[in-house]
Amino acid sequence: MLFFPLFYLIGGIYYTLYLYHFLVISALGRFLLPYTDSDGPWLADLLVAIALIVLDVILFGAIMFVVAERPFMRAGRKPRELAVTAGGRA
Repeated sequence: MLFFPLFYLIGGIYYTLYLYHFLVISALGRFLLPYTDSDGPWLADLLVAIALIVLDVILFGAIMFVVAERPFMRAGRKPRELAVTAGGRA
């Protein structure tokens, strides 16, 4: 039951994650590449990289959802709906 709110959140921002995941993976991959050890344990490097990438994709996607997508979702509402959701009287 604890994972359902997380799935709900990710489902709500899924399109934003889809749009920005490549940008985040590319930027983070370029940043992490110099820190990988070719002679060391590659599996540990891979698991750390995957964990960082997944967390950063979700975090960046959530920020972009709030900053870029949500204002446009509200822009399509009627003035009466905006007043009611903002706590005002219509």
